[in-house]
Amino acid sequence: MKLSDVKISTRLLSTFGIIIVIFLIVSYISISSLNTLAEQTDKLYKHPFAVTYSVAKAKQNLMTIRINMLEMLHTESEGEMSNFMYENEQIDNQNKIEFELLKERFLGTKELLVNAEQMFANYKLARENIYSYALKGDSISKIKAEELVKTIGTERFPR
Repeated sequence: MKLSDVKISTRLLSTFGIIIVIFLIVSYISISSLNTLAEQTDKLYKHPFAVTYSVAKAKQNLMTIRINMLEMLHTESEGEMSNFMYENEQIDNQNKIEFELLKERFLGTKELLVNAEQMFANYKLARENIYSYALKGDSISKIKAEELVKTIGTERFPR
């Protein structure tokens, strides 16, 4: 049987079938390559940049705590104040995790890391004063607390 003896419709169907099979093979290879690229990008982001990510996360957490404290000072409900205090404690726990990772992988001088950790510890102590002012509830105490919020935690975070 020669190729010229086969009907045109059969030749066209065979050609389309071959094209579809080639398309499926190329699609599978492309998807596999994209998945490999995604995994490698994820590893690159999570592993070598873990220190950079942890420092950025700690900075973000610090700003979130400051925002929570300012919002706490402008609420009248003790329940909402308690929620802000609880959320700040949760953020503190996240920061502890970030600092543990930094202790493992930070390649710079350890003094920078110790200073940053001390800054967060001092900030937590200052927050306790702010909480006590805020819980008093009077406007003078809240003004004092707001002034404290604006002044603490503005130290430069080590790079």
